[in-house]
Amino acid sequence: MIKTQLLIAFRQLLKNRTSALINIVGLALGLAAFVLILGFVAFEWSYNQMYENGDRVYRLVAAETGTEDFYTGLPPGYGPFIEAQFPFVDHAARVLLGVGDGVFGVQDEFGEKFFREIYTAYVDPSFFSMMSIEAVRGDLNLSGPNTAIISKSVAEKYYGSTDVVGQRFSLSNQFGTQDYQVKGVISEPPSNSDIQTNIYLSLETLATDEGRDGNDWADPDGFDNGFAGILVEFSDPSMADAFHEKVNEWIEENRT
Repeated sequence: MIKTQLLIAFRQLLKNRTSALINIVGLALGLAAFVLILGFVAFEWSYNQMYENGDRVYRLVAAETGTEDFYTGLPPGYGPFIEAQFPFVDHAARVLLGVGDGVFGVQDEFGEKFFREIYTAYVDPSFFSMMSIEAVRGDLNLSGPNTAIISKSVAEKYYGSTDVVGQRFSLSNQFGTQDYQVKGVISEPPSNSDIQTNIYLSLETLATDEGRDGNDWADPDGFDNGFAGILVEFSDPSMADAFHEKVNEWIEENRT
């Protein structure tokens, strides 16, 4: 029975070859397009899902009253202020993307090698725990000035190994030329993450006038210039709305 039906179907296909070919090609293209779209949507939905505290971590933005404009660059002084003033904020981390970009120098037996890097960031020490980033070598303690965390690819490029804790490099950027010590090594950021930084520098480096080479606009405790991304982690995700209300109340009360 089934054999007969298959034979009849095959004969019909041979009889109407052109229309059959069009239908088969159209079906194949439709299925291929469906699979590609499904893969793209699944990839987009997977963005930043690898962070364990993702439901409790928010990025602060400033919006212009009466417009749809908003800004992610905020005065860095708001970071420690928010952490101190709002008890339901567990941590507030400042992230200065691109500010530290420059030329990195590494000394080896053949002399000094130089690399131009653009995926850098000055960060607070709490950034790594907030974003569930773990060290594969060393630790993630950036509590002191002139310390750095680098990715495995950067370690391999600079030193030919990932066993580089304690190694030093020089960095020449808008804050002058300074030496940094590698405190830890991390894995590469996944492609479905908003964070693509592979060199993290201690924000405390910019806390002194010498560390920022006289660039007072980059004072990490300043309130005059908006150039920092600020992440906050709540003890309870439901406190985000309460924080939004209270921080806006504070802004209104202190508006000059």
